Parts: sequence; C-alpha cells; structure tokens
Amino acid sequence: MREILPPIILPSQDHLRLEELVADALRDRHPVSSFLMSELDRAHVCNDTEVPPDVVRLNDWVTYRIDDDPRCESKILVLPQDFSNELIHLSVLSLPGAAVLGLRAGDRLQFLNFKGNRAVVTVECIGAQPDTPALLSTRRRKGQTFGPPVGPDDGPTAA
Repeated sequence: MREILPPIILPSQDHLRLEELVADALRDRHPVSSFLMSELDRAHVCNDTEVPPDVVRLNDWVTYRIDDDPRCESKILVLPQDFSNELIHLSVLSLPGAAVLGLRAGDRLQFLNFKGNRAVVTVECIGAQPDTPALLSTRRRKGQTFGPPVGPDDGPTAA
C-alpha cells in the first residue's frame, strides 16, 4: 500500500530560487536533484503572505526527526551557497533538507536514502527552539536587534 504524500506549500520567491538551483544540480548530476525536482513539481506555489506560519521555508529553523530516532535535530534550512556550519545549517540539497521543504509541523514524508532504504522524516516544529541562541536566527522582525550595541571601546583590551 502506498503512503499518501503530504502537501507541499512554497512561497513563489523560494520556488523560483529552487528551480534555478535544481537546474544547476541536474546539470552537475547532484544525487538529490531529482528528488528535490519531484518535490518542487508537486508543490502548491503561492504568495509569501499566503504561506501558513507552520510551513518549512528557506531560512527557517526546522526541528525534525528521521525514522523513529528519539533525537530531534533543529537546523536552518538553507541553499547550498548559504551553508557554512553543519551544526546549524541543513542544505536543501541534502535528503533531509529536500524532504522537509514545504511540509507543515506534524507532517511525515517517506523517501529513499542513498542506500535505497526507506526513511521517514517527521517535522516536529518550525522556528527556533527556546534553547537556540538568538544570535543564530536568520529571520529578523522589523526593529529586532540581537545583543548589546558594539562600539569602538567594546572589544577586548590588552593589559
């Protein structure tokens, strides 16, 4: 029996950027490009303002679980060119990154891993967790600042 695929919702701007990424990845024969392309093909594309807040978008923190692993991972979903820290970044050109894209909190998606075995990703929640340092957040709201002001006399001094 086939598992029903959860719907994917993407803002039009993300969809456009991802289509360009997939075109390059297909040309370079990236191993995740076909999977990501199939996810983009089935996505419901809408304006940024119409995307519900519980949908995984680019540059969002997403907490997810692979299979029945008791540990969750919480990372920022990014384009490959924005990937710089494996502890906090999840590339959309990775299997888990392509799998969580456009899903809602609570959704589960089955995919094949590189060994050809079935794996299931579950989106636990969207947004930084309470124990996630605010300095690592990528989306800022209007007027939001992080940390104290830094001036010329605020750095380290030599004794």
